[in-house]
Amino acid sequence: EQARQFVRKAARLATGKVVASFPKRWTLESVVRSIWLGRQGCPVYFYARREVRSLASSAGMACRFHDCGAIWIVELLSAGASGGGGDGGAS
Repeated sequence: EQARQFVRKAARLATGKVVASFPKRWTLESVVRSIWLGRQGCPVYFYARREVRSLASSAGMACRFHDCGAIWIVELLSAGASGGGGDGGAS
């Protein structure tokens, strides 16, 4: 729910595009990161592509994914700035 609130707020404040990173779910790095951060008492959340799409959609934004290994770099685009977008871009 915090992520959804963050994306909605970013969408309200942005004038076209928001760039954000989301740790991927189901990678070797996510297991290691979860254990390491869990031992330090730090919550960490992981996201599937469909979850990021849902967050963007809830804020009225399209998204373009860039696959950067253990994380997604995502361009969240306002409806007018998506250029026919969806979730195009590098996968």
